[in-house]
Amino acid sequence: MRHAAGYLAGLRGDQEAIPILGEIIKSGTKEWQLRAVKALTALRDERCISPLIEALTMDRDLLHREARRALLNLGPIAEQAWLELLEHPDSHIRWEAARGLGEIGDAKAAPILAEGLLDENYAVRWATADVLAHLGERAIPATLTILSRYPINEPSRQAAYHALHGISNREVQERIKPLLDALRDFTVSIGVPVIAQRLLMEWEQS
Repeated sequence: MRHAAGYLAGLRGDQEAIPILGEIIKSGTKEWQLRAVKALTALRDERCISPLIEALTMDRDLLHREARRALLNLGPIAEQAWLELLEHPDSHIRWEAARGLGEIGDAKAAPILAEGLLDENYAVRWATADVLAHLGERAIPATLTILSRYPINEPSRQAAYHALHGISNREVQERIKPLLDALRDFTVSIGVPVIAQRLLMEWEQS
């Protein structure tokens, strides 16, 4: 009865139901967990994020997908949660976090997001590269910072090249051409940190 009351109250927009819905996520049956996610989606409150994150990380089945959809529907409200999930031990959750940040499209997240170019997991690296490319010029300083500060191996070289080469602005492409040339050929990419640092300084001064 308590679960049913909380579910119905959540659907009606009663924010007092959030703690009950969180309990359902923790200990309810799968059917009730899905109902709880539906109610949390309807509430669109920052306090819904924690139980939705718990639902997201429980499995990769329907509950996971519904929780992801609910978090995406929260938009910028969930940005900090996605940023924190970039550090999650499960690579699939890190992948989801990168994609979630991409949906929000806030360039302020780029410095933390760009660290995903160094992720050990292929899918995370490429999701990160796709998002950075979509952010375009706004994400270049973050990408340059990563390339200037950290050793570049073959997987991260490919991801960084994809992130930068995917930017459609021709003027930007011309400005970063020396770096793209170095990233294109791993045999000469030893010079990448130096080139990235120089471009970063120029970018900051322009």
